[in-house]
Amino acid sequence: MPTYSNDTTMQISDSGIVFDPGDEKAVNIYLYNPNLTLVSHSPYIETIIVSDSYSANVGIMEEYTWAYPEVDGRSKLEISISATSGDIKVFINTEDAEYVAVNSGEELTFNAMAFNTNKIIIEGSSGAATGIINIRKLN
Repeated sequence: MPTYSNDTTMQISDSGIVFDPGDEKAVNIYLYNPNLTLVSHSPYIETIIVSDSYSANVGIMEEYTWAYPEVDGRSKLEISISATSGDIKVFINTEDAEYVAVNSGEELTFNAMAFNTNKIIIEGSSGAATGIINIRKLN
């Protein structure tokens, strides 16, 4: 999350981020606007949101969520879930929705936008299941 300042006397809007005159803001993307001054590369953009081993069973769910400052609505995420042993159901946002089945030895990888995805739920499909989940920010 680089930090930029607006050293001009006019309001500047870049990539949906508004800088009033004199503003200094940490943002989640690099901006290439000649009217903005790069103050610092930090805080650095953290790309790994979740990296965890899970253990789930029928009726026992593992939930993974994220929120600002890790991501904002414009963040694109890559979500990767592997089933090392046992079959799992993967739900997006709510366990009341349709699920994606992942069989033992398989991996599910997909991209999602943070503005409409803020939770991943993993449940064992027919018994105990273990695996790995990785969620990283792509931008």
